[in-house]
Amino acid sequence: MTDPDLDIDGDVYVFPRYLAGTTGIGDPALEPLMQLGWELKNDDLGNAYLNAPDHKVRLGFLPEGDDDGLWRINA
Repeated sequence: MTDPDLDIDGDVYVFPRYLAGTTGIGDPALEPLMQLGWELKNDDLGNAYLNAPDHKVRLGFLPEGDDDGLWRINA
């Protein structure tokens, strides 16, 4: 059973804004994963990708992507 007051559909606004956790570069949000051994790669557009040590999960911080998605997680 779902609760319409708790289901998230669309944008989520966080206040105060600093709790949203991004500085536009993604480094503070990526740092905990890098400390756990995730490998950081960058492309020439300014996007950052982290690969899990076992290569089963990939996290992308994509401020310069083709759509409005800032983060991508692939497994």
